Amino acid sequence: MRLIALAFLSLAAAIFPLLLNAGNESPEKELRVISLSPSMTEIIFQLGRGKWLKGRDVSSNYPAEVLSVPVAGNFADANAEQLVSLRPDIVLTCDLKNPSLKDSLAALGVKCVVLKIESIDQYLAAVKEIGEILSCQEAAKKEISRVQSAIAVVSAKTEKIPQDKRPLVYFEIWDAPLMTAGKCSFINEYISIAGGRNIAAGTEKDYFSCSPELVISSSPEIIICPGMAKVQAADNFARRSGWDKIPAVVNKRIYPELSPDILFRPGPRITEAIEIIYNCIHKQAE
Repeated sequence: MRLIALAFLSLAAAIFPLLLNAGNESPEKELRVISLSPSMTEIIFQLGRGKWLKGRDVSSNYPAEVLSVPVAGNFADANAEQLVSLRPDIVLTCDLKNPSLKDSLAALGVKCVVLKIESIDQYLAAVKEIGEILSCQEAAKKEISRVQSAIAVVSAKTEKIPQDKRPLVYFEIWDAPLMTAGKCSFINEYISIAGGRNIAAGTEKDYFSCSPELVISSSPEIIICPGMAKVQAADNFARRSGWDKIPAVVNKRIYPELSPDILFRPGPRITEAIEIIYNCIHKQAE
């Protein structure tokens, strides 16, 4: 009987901890992570793994606590030895200026994962993959659901607006030379979800230099120009040759002083970006 009792106690000791953890994710091993792109940095924090971040690119400035993380390199670029000095387990980035960096890191025992984020779908896929890499699958599922739900709310307001009733939007990324967003950009997706028509939606590119004639002939009703100072915006566009007759300029539907970081980074603030563009498009219509 004593042997049976001891065997029972040993079995109970082995099973009891398993019962306590039933239904929970297995304890994660903390990884030392370096991000070489602001979008990746924001995703890492959004998924609750900010404390795992041991290095960042110089452009990563959100959320505020990331500023205390050591700079490991520039956007999509760094020196392999510099990265390895921070003892990372993994490097995450949206792009690499020098693709050979991935091989250099692999030779030094560091995994480098490149996840392109050039559309909303790619953002959601990246969140899922990062959730798996950083053992935070539940947080990733919640983030995917949050973004999809927020987009659905805006889409419900705009999806029934006929195409010919949607205002034409010129989105100026840069002014010298003129740069805008084409069909293959997430900016184009934002404008469409928000109920507008991108004047460059017919161009099979992401971002490109466009001619003043394209903008003038398109007669946009709304101009969105993130980062431009409000005091200069109206005069800036009115002084451009031939632009003074564009409806957006005539009716003062020009929207500067918008955060480039929010609008140009396909990260967790995608939902804010769409809301900003929605408000620009519908501000006077509502």
